[in-house]
Amino acid sequence: MIKKEDLVSAVITTHNRKELLVLAIESVLNQTYKNIECIVVDDASDDNTKEYIKKYIEENKIKYIYIPKEASRGGNYARNLGIKNAKGDYIAFLDDDDEWLSQKIEKQMNAMKEAPETGFVYCGTISEINLDKASRIPQEIRNDKYKDGDLAKEVLIHIICNTSVILVKKELLEKIHGFDEELKFWQEYEMCIRLLQITRAKLVRENLVLYRIFEGDKNRLSNKIEGWEEAVAYILGKHKGLYDKLTKEEEAQRKIYLYIDGINRAKKAGSKKHIVKYMWYTVKDAGTRKVFIRKMRNKISH
Repeated sequence: MIKKEDLVSAVITTHNRKELLVLAIESVLNQTYKNIECIVVDDASDDNTKEYIKKYIEENKIKYIYIPKEASRGGNYARNLGIKNAKGDYIAFLDDDDEWLSQKIEKQMNAMKEAPETGFVYCGTISEINLDKASRIPQEIRNDKYKDGDLAKEVLIHIICNTSVILVKKELLEKIHGFDEELKFWQEYEMCIRLLQITRAKLVRENLVLYRIFEGDKNRLSNKIEGWEEAVAYILGKHKGLYDKLTKEEEAQRKIYLYIDGINRAKKAGSKKHIVKYMWYTVKDAGTRKVFIRKMRNKISH
């Protein structure tokens, strides 16, 4: 019997990735922290996902929610549906192509208890490319970029984390009304902007999530550069009041991260014109260029 006290609801959203989904589910069930409910929200899969994970459903190891195609409204709607059905006071998200290391939730819950004023805990990742274990690279959790405490302004400058590393108090997600269902890109980034205006953050300085990258997948959202650009414009407009409060130095730093992200996404999408565009933005923007050069000099000197 799952206890309500300190219950963590793991929300996995999925679409047509049944083999990877099983790995994600197993990583939740194998957590050293045992007071977890696993919720799988299936966003209109047509690859026989439900039958493939039938044993988990029948053995009550997971709560399975299916969204039919005619009711499908995107990944953020699916995540919000998972939040709505969660019984825990804490929510942790997991993308269906990622995995948690076994102590992920235990260490995050310990961090949450050690800092009662904190409602948001994150951690580092190990990147894996195309399911090749030899390609795994642990994230370098640098003190200058990944921090604890009040990150209300820091989150405006660069992405703090991805979806699969987040553990957050459910009451805070309800307070900000969850994920923005208008967004298809940078969903967790935009949500983090709102969360970190109302709570402090705690970082577990360990790589506790296996984050998978699939190169050459043209259907992968992260490889669709135009959609990402629309999302960036939407987020900047939505949070204009917050961005306007950044200093010139902070705004220059924000642009550096944005341009580098744009270049990387353009490379993945195979779009030379977008690579050139974001490289040109970096060159022509004097403020950004000065900050970039200074950062490079500091790295070389150290």
